[in-house]
Amino acid sequence: MREEDTESAMNDEERYANYLQGGTLDDTLDDGARAELDELRRLLATSSTWDEPPPELADDVVAGIRAEARETTPPATRHRRTWMRPVLTVAAATVGVLAVALGAVLVTGDGDDDSESFALAATDVIPDATGSATVESTGSGLSISLTIEGLPPAEPGTFYQAWMRSDTDSVPIGTFHARGGDGPIELWSGVEIADYPTMTVTVQEEGAGPESSGIVVLRGDIPPP
Repeated sequence: MREEDTESAMNDEERYANYLQGGTLDDTLDDGARAELDELRRLLATSSTWDEPPPELADDVVAGIRAEARETTPPATRHRRTWMRPVLTVAAATVGVLAVALGAVLVTGDGDDDSESFALAATDVIPDATGSATVESTGSGLSISLTIEGLPPAEPGTFYQAWMRSDTDSVPIGTFHARGGDGPIELWSGVEIADYPTMTVTVQEEGAGPESSGIVVLRGDIPPP
């Protein structure tokens, strides 16, 4: 392509893009071409156009482009195909923006797809207590957000300890005293749920050592990821 042809095409792209964004257009296009541009501008101005695109959108766009490439272009429509190239470029850019926006939503959403929630039930120690927790896998381990209700603040000289437990072993995942209200309480675990599928909360005495007191106030089974 000659340099002046490339410059002309680039100018056309800028003109069509400006028109689609609400600008004006000169009289170089025939009525049919202008009508199609008007229709495209109307679609871009419609709120439903910007709804979340369906998952199959990308496949449909690719299929349409391939079908277009396979068609034989009649001489009478060759001029229309020439002016439509920059318009399709603008439309493709619009689809790209939608795809990026959708990707951002999927990546920065609330993370429900990558987390599991479960309930913790009270024991006879404090029968009115309840709890719920959400476990999310991260690059550093398991992030656990615990919310409690009906669990009284730990007495002076005591605290609550959370654990991940297997049939034969337990791993501490954090301590709290609940003297400032009901949660949420952020806990961390470096062991896998498959190996330690149960979470418990015990009452511990300060200075009594790292071992569990065995006084369990909340217990729940963590669902596998």
